[in-house]
Amino acid sequence: MVISLSPAPLGAIVPSQFRPNFSVCSSALLDADHAQEWLDSGVDAGIIHLNVKTLHDTAIDPFTHEVSYPIADHLNWSVTRFGHQARDNVRGWWVSGIDPLDQWQRMEWGRLKPDADTPVFDRARQKTAKYLSPSLGKGSSRLVLLDVPAHIWQKVADRHSHAGFKAQDSDSTATSFWQWVWEQNIPIVLTEGEKKAGCLLSLGFAAIALPGIFSGYRRDTRQLIAELEHFATPGRSVHICFDYETKPQTIKSIGLATSRLGQLLSRAGCAVKVVALPGPDKGVDDFVVACGRSAFEQVYARAASLEVWQASQLWALTYKPAIDLNQPFLGDLPYPSSGLVGIKSAKGTGKTTALQKLIRSAIATGRKVLVITTVFS
Repeated sequence: MVISLSPAPLGAIVPSQFRPNFSVCSSALLDADHAQEWLDSGVDAGIIHLNVKTLHDTAIDPFTHEVSYPIADHLNWSVTRFGHQARDNVRGWWVSGIDPLDQWQRMEWGRLKPDADTPVFDRARQKTAKYLSPSLGKGSSRLVLLDVPAHIWQKVADRHSHAGFKAQDSDSTATSFWQWVWEQNIPIVLTEGEKKAGCLLSLGFAAIALPGIFSGYRRDTRQLIAELEHFATPGRSVHICFDYETKPQTIKSIGLATSRLGQLLSRAGCAVKVVALPGPDKGVDDFVVACGRSAFEQVYARAASLEVWQASQLWALTYKPAIDLNQPFLGDLPYPSSGLVGIKSAKGTGKTTALQKLIRSAIATGRKVLVITTVFS
């Protein structure tokens, strides 16, 4: 699939001296199904064009007939990992971005998503790998700054112009989008996954992709990874936007990752907020595709400060309610079949009255009951 890119006029905010350098991933290297997967996540075609390409296990040069192993080359694997026999069935898409620690050049580190019908088995985890990256040692993954075409740069500039960020500032030396974001202290959004970041960039948000919710910092040293520390400049607004989840253990992990990452960013002087997706769509790209741009903009505008969000976690439900009522009083509640039951309700809605009936029923059947109540002001 060949994606034709015709950048929109830059207008006054992004003049010629700030136009990004178009380079690297040729759309001719991207197969149609991989391009469609990104398009289905609401990612702009120009972003896909610049950052994503299809990789095959084996490639043969049509002129020299030399055999190469693109997947092994990108992941720094020994060819023997695939075997000595040339195989052309292993396939997937590869994404990489811009390196803020190497003068804003293309980063060699990236991520491969193998096709579902050509899986790669992860021996260490004893399961099929969803994503693969070059090994840099334990806990040394990096982030992905997707390169953007001029019209996306313009969208980001337009969105934040009200805050005083102007790309035409004469003292700026930016030659690429992300250098401009860094120089101008543009607000950023942190999310998990490249397609989600691409979707938000397509809406005009400067979104950075983390390969995992715990990948923004080193868990052994409790320090931000070097690339994120580079962007953690005093006064920068940072929104953390992870997935909507219903599984208690996953909710707990997301909460822990958000809190630790947010605290480290706050210590660096950033103004941190947490975007809470309403569900049922899991990822922000799913939410945007299903509900539209304005729906996300409303969720983004309602983002709570890190301090308020952390406080809300003290009384937030971690289990999906079995019964959800929309009435002034609880009334008669069904007799519970499980051993532990939680009731969350506002003051004055009849919790004590409802519990009295349940306790009488439990005692009548010989069950022991312990009632614990908590009041939040």
